[in-house]
Amino acid sequence: MKRREFLAIATLLLYKPLSAKTNIRSIDIIQSAIEHMLPGVNLREYFFTIPYDKYFDKNDAVDLDKGAKELFLNNKNFLLLDDKEKERALREFEDSENGRYWLSLLLNYGLEAMLGDPIYGGNKDKKGWKLLHHHPGRPRPKMKYGKNG
Repeated sequence: MKRREFLAIATLLLYKPLSAKTNIRSIDIIQSAIEHMLPGVNLREYFFTIPYDKYFDKNDAVDLDKGAKELFLNNKNFLLLDDKEKERALREFEDSENGRYWLSLLLNYGLEAMLGDPIYGGNKDKKGWKLLHHHPGRPRPKMKYGKNG
């Protein structure tokens, strides 16, 4: 599969409605779950950027979509739950092998978004760095993934 084809598929997977009866998309479930686990981390913009990285595992987009759909099927009201109910729903989901894998994958991307350079779409306003009192190395990237304009 060519990179351009994959990007189109990844975007469709994460941003198309989960069913004909709802406007809820995988990215909505993903964002809600990561916001619960790592408040302030915005994966929407980050997921528009990372598929362009040659090291991005193309299967991850498929797995993230599949996990979001499964969580949605287990709990159609996930987006409406309060923090306590969301925690319970995620803990129940964690009890399954697929759920445990999905949550670990989601946490991996959440931490990457939270701690990476803001140029890549995550770590808005350097919040992750500020939280850890981190001072980034120099020089910082001027363009995404070392591109030269």
